[in-house]
Amino acid sequence: MDRKLAEQIVELVNAHVDQLISSLDPVEAAISAEEFAGYKRAVARVINAYDTEIIDRVTREYPDLKPGDDDSEPPEPAEPRTSRNWARATPASAGLRNATGGCRTDSIGKTGQ
Repeated sequence: MDRKLAEQIVELVNAHVDQLISSLDPVEAAISAEEFAGYKRAVARVINAYDTEIIDRVTREYPDLKPGDDDSEPPEPAEPRTSRNWARATPASAGLRNATGGCRTDSIGKTGQ
């Protein structure tokens, strides 16, 4: 695979991950807590599949395209908020991406703020 195609694939996956993560707040507002827990798990599985089935394969050939890990810097404390799902008191994207190994970490915590 040539580098330009590899870059396009990583960009596409990252865009899809961002779209999935941005769906969390509106979906949570529209469905029950139980339904949302299932939805959130499904989104995490999809992100994990993107990481293991696509990103990992691309970055074997182009390791520099592997997303950086922002875990070296502690996240800013989230302001307390009421939520049906206490696990989302921290940014939803951080929880999903950290749980799955992360596709792209440069936007962690920026969605929904």
